[in-house]
Amino acid sequence: MERLWTKSFIQMTFAMLFLFTAFYLLVPTLPLFIKEIGGNESQVGLMMGMFTIAAVVIRPIIGGMLDQYGRRSFIIFGLIFFGLTMYFYNLATTIVLLAILRIIHGVTWAVSTTAVGTAITDIIPDSRRGEGMGWL
Repeated sequence: MERLWTKSFIQMTFAMLFLFTAFYLLVPTLPLFIKEIGGNESQVGLMMGMFTIAAVVIRPIIGGMLDQYGRRSFIIFGLIFFGLTMYFYNLATTIVLLAILRIIHGVTWAVSTTAVGTAITDIIPDSRRGEGMGWL
């Protein structure tokens, strides 16, 4: 039986863990932050949705680019800029700035998760694909 837990698989699994942990840490705290900077209930929903819309729009584009240019640079770019984006939330003092940040964050999320997910499917042995994907 082919090995699943290779160095590359472990690295990519930790990258996904980082991405999803950061994402889910914002879900309960972002509405409080939005209200703190003067936002209302509608703006909370809008800010949460902007992230998702940006990610959904960019994913098909990134998918094609991954096939054309490779995975590595997109993984590095996506992870670095996704992480940096997390730090800029403190600088978003208005709803407009936060909206821009949410769009950028959604794009970096899409780049990161699509690139890492694609790389993982590349390295998982065919005979263990279901098991490997189950760890994600």
